[in-house]
Formats: sequence, structure tokens, C-alpha cells
Amino acid sequence: MALLETFRSRLGKVLFIALMSLLVLSFAMWGIGDMLVGGGDHKNVATIGNVEISQDSFDREFRRETNRLRRILGNSLTRAQARALGLTNTVLGRIVDRTLFGLGAEDLGVIISDDLVRKEIDRMPAFKGAGGGFDPRIFRSVLSSNGYGEATFIGMIRGDLSRAQYTESIGSGGRPAPGIAEMLYRYRKEKRVAEFIGIKDADMTGLPKPAVGELLSYHRDNAALFTAPEYRKLTVISLQADDLAKEIAVSEKEIKEAYERRKDEFTTPERRSIRQILFTDQAKAKEAYDKLAKGVGFMALARQAGMDEKTVNLGEMTRNQIMPELAKAAFSLAQGVVSRPIKTSLGWHLIKVVKIIPGGGKTLEEVRKTLRLTIARERAVDALFKLSNKLEDALGGGATLEEAARGLALAVRTIPAIDARGLDPAGRKVANLPADKTFITTAFSTPENQESPLSEAGDDGYFILRVDKITAPALKPFARVKDRVLAAWNKDRRRKAADKKAAKLKKLLDDGNDFMAAAGKLGIKVSATLPMTGYMTKPMTRDGSGAPRGFPQALVSAIFGLKSGGAASARGAGGAYVARLKTIIPADPATDKKGLLKITGKITKSVQADLLVQLSAALRESYPVSVNTKAIDDLFQPAQ
Repeated sequence: MALLETFRSRLGKVLFIALMSLLVLSFAMWGIGDMLVGGGDHKNVATIGNVEISQDSFDREFRRETNRLRRILGNSLTRAQARALGLTNTVLGRIVDRTLFGLGAEDLGVIISDDLVRKEIDRMPAFKGAGGGFDPRIFRSVLSSNGYGEATFIGMIRGDLSRAQYTESIGSGGRPAPGIAEMLYRYRKEKRVAEFIGIKDADMTGLPKPAVGELLSYHRDNAALFTAPEYRKLTVISLQADDLAKEIAVSEKEIKEAYERRKDEFTTPERRSIRQILFTDQAKAKEAYDKLAKGVGFMALARQAGMDEKTVNLGEMTRNQIMPELAKAAFSLAQGVVSRPIKTSLGWHLIKVVKIIPGGGKTLEEVRKTLRLTIARERAVDALFKLSNKLEDALGGGATLEEAARGLALAVRTIPAIDARGLDPAGRKVANLPADKTFITTAFSTPENQESPLSEAGDDGYFILRVDKITAPALKPFARVKDRVLAAWNKDRRRKAADKKAAKLKKLLDDGNDFMAAAGKLGIKVSATLPMTGYMTKPMTRDGSGAPRGFPQALVSAIFGLKSGGAASARGAGGAYVARLKTIIPADPATDKKGLLKITGKITKSVQADLLVQLSAALRESYPVSVNTKAIDDLFQPAQ
């Protein structure tokens, strides 16, 4: 209780700091924060106060989050890759903050009644049945499929509600001070109109041709543009499961057995598009069935029963997806036929089959090639591990790469020259590199005349390499790159000429000259149809919204720093831009209540998020957090 009061006493200062920082900062919500981090032999991954976070609970949450990412990034995402993306810190930070807020709620005496928990669960769409209400059977089924027991799930909901009440009591103080939202609205929504000209680099013609001496100096002074990168000559042994799979024979018996085991994968079950009307008692259902026989429409009866199109249509379903009591009738009815009333735990149903989508399956012949490749590849992965061990043993015994390869009948590849981008001296991508980025990193971190460790190439391969020669970066001879030097010199001179002309134009505008007259005086091409040459902008905001296509953001920012009639210049793509501010259109929050409300909401959320970050940090003083990194590392070790 004392902790909460202390925190609230700092609220005014926090609001001031947060609101003044809105223009330049983004607020971070979740983070690990200040923790004691170290090893340890205990199998808890963290301790928060007296609460211990077990490996199992951490791993369950990590797996759930990894599966969520797989739906976004693809099923090939591995646990190691998820960890490399920072998922361990994200999950751990979430668990720590959740636990801290729970302890804070407990300290404050927050109590959640059974009735409140029951109402929260009743509202959850995942547990609603066909009639739109809470369905206990669906509730138990969903919990089971997600690995939760009822008591565990109810405890989680109670904890979530407790933490929500606690954090809302803090966040409720995050409303912006009067006038702040209006001030920010005026800043963001103010619009400006400017006339401008783009001076293209390509239009800067008639420049004098450079003497050879100038080009030689340019070549020397801009050596980085004409220097060949470091190249490395490599000897490589690559072990890939796909390569081994090509050499593995698979018998007809194995293919047939695999087909029988995996038949379900090659079979598509029959689906039916089903509609239903649900009644509370048999009499009403029978009455509706009789009306159907007299020609009353199915949807007309559904509307009389208080159901709309959305609740009537069950969509396309397989036999296993529909309630067992309804499945027999639904999958025996002809298309367009309505069943007699059927009783279930939900009530009495009339169901109608709208459409039948036949099932089917692929024959053995259709999947023979796929099965052979799959079986061969599975064997290849197993063989790959054994082969990599044999290779390591041979090298550990003193064999060279070439000797070890001969003894194991492996191919040895020589890469004459490769740079850190994976390119050869001609600028072409070196093909068929194992684990592209890992391979390059390994190649350029291995000393000359030494071998790298045997390294993984993704989930199904290994490689080892030797750096045979390192060719240091060197300035390419002028004679070889003369044309490139001339092209770079011309480009640089045109750029400087455009910038010089832009500076002259800005000076004329600062002296009060007419925009187009000044441009004409300097011989600048002007066209009202090309944004890159001459134009009057539409009203634009300081984030660039409304600016012409290709208009440099640097010039937008400069325009919003001008007084009316002031001029500015900036470099953009392919040229220099000069603009003069014509009109300032102030923003009036009184005329845009919706826009003001949106900005107010964003400020409130940002401040509340910052308050919760600070609350988490304050709670750590009462409930110290320690992390057992060894326990986390152990979860990612290969199974022995």
C-alpha cells in the first residue's frame, strides 16, 4: 500500500517529463529492466521476490509465442531462430512484469470474485456455442486442445483481472494536462504551401572536360570508390542432406508402408455447407418442421426463431467438426433437404445441407515420388550426423581437408576468390554457398592457412572451410578504372553545379526577387507539369503528407522552420531543391473533435505505458528479480 502511495505522489513530475518527451521519444512497454543476472544450478529460470518461475512454465510460454510467430513467419522457424530474434527476453520480460503486477495487486489487497471471473469467461467468443451463449463442452474442448485444465485456466483469468484492476488504478492518472493535446494537434496538423523548383543534376551540362591530372587526383582522393575489397581463396567441404538423399535407395515396400501410415495426409474428407435453426423445445422444432413442409422458407423460420444469417450458417464442415449428435444426419441428408428435429445438449435442431463438397484422396502413384524423396531425406539427415562425426574424427587425427574428403568419398570445392558480400572479382554472386550469411562470416573470421570449425548450415547441413589465401584490399590501377573515374568525376561535378545554382537562387529569393524571374535569370529550366522542375505544393504537414512525390523530407522540415516568404534549399534524389514559403494554414482543434480525441488517446496510452514501466521498476525494489541464465540456456541444448 505504501508503495502505491509513493508512486502516485510522483505522478505530476512523471506526466510533465513524459508529455514534454512525446515529440522525440517512443515509449517502451515491456522490458527486462534491472535484474540480477547470473548462472546457477537450480532449474528455475527466474525468481521475483519469493515467486519462482520454473523452466516448464517459461518453456510453455516460449513455445506458445514461437508457434504464434510461425503463423506469421512460416513453420520453418526453429527455436534457435526464435531465440536469436530476442523471443527469450520478450517472454521473460512479460512473465516478470506479469508476476510483479500480481504481487503488487496482492499487496494492495485486490480481490476478484467468482462471479466476476464467471462473467469474464462467459464473454469470451471462443467458448460460445451455435446459439451464441456459453457452451461448457466447447469450453472444455478448447482448454484441452491448448493444454489447460479448468482450475489452471480459471486461476489465470482471476490473475489477469486482478492485475488489470491494479494497473488500471495506476494508468487512470495518465490523462494529459489541459491544453497539451490541443498544442500537439496544432503542431502536427498545421499545413504549409510553398512554391519550389528542382534543379536536376542531369541538366548541369556544358561542364569543362577534366584533364588527365584532375582524374588522377580524383582517383587518388576518392580511393574508396575504386578499391577492390579483400578477397579470400577457400577450400570447402559441404555436407548437405539433399545431396546425400540423391544417393539413398528406397524400396517399394518402404514407399507402400509410408503411404499406409500417412494416408490421412493424402485424403481430403467430404465437407458440407450446413445451416441450422436451434429451438429450446421439441414442440417448437416440430412446428417449424411442419411449416417447412408447407413451403415456408428456411430463413423465414430462422428469423422467427430470433436467428440471423450469421448464426444460421455453420459454414463448410467435415464430419469431425460438427457435434456427434448432428453429424449422422448432416452427412446422410441429400443436398437441399432439411432434417427432422434432432436433440442435443443445446436444444432441438433443424439442419439443412446447402452444398456437398466431395472428399477425395491421392493414389500411391500420385505421391510415390514425394514419398521416396521424403524417406530418402529422413535417412539422409540421420546419415549426415554420423558422417559429420566421422569427418571431425578424421580431421582431429591430423588429416587435411583433402585427405579426409578422399577417405569419406566427399567432394572438395575450391572458391578462387570471394569477398565479404559473397561476390567474385567480376561482381557476380558466388553460387551454391552453404548457409550463405553464416558461411561468409566464418570465411572472413578464419585466419589465413587455417581451418574453421565444422559449422551447421541450417537445420540439414554442415560445412568446414580453409582459408588458403587472403588478398588485401587494393586501389585498382587508374588504367583499369579510367572510365569509372571519369563517370564519377562528371557525376560529382554536376551535383556540385546544381547545389551551387540552388545556393544562388536562394540568395536571390532572400533578396526579395520574384521566384520564377530569379530562376529564369539563372537559366534554370521550369515546367509546371514536372514535380522535379517547377511546382506549387499542395497544403502539406510537417511529416511530408501532401508533399509532391519525390519531395525531400529535409526540405519539408526546412519549410516548417521558415517565416512566410522565407526560402530554403535541400538536396533530394537526383538534384537540388529550392522552395519559398507562400502560405501558413493554422490547425484549429475546435473544428476536428475526432482528430483531437485521437491525439488525446495516443498521449494517454503513451503516458500510461510509461507509468507502467516505472511501476515495474519501482516494484523491483520490493520484489527483487534474479534470472538464472544457465537454466534458460539448458532449454536450448540438443537432446542427449
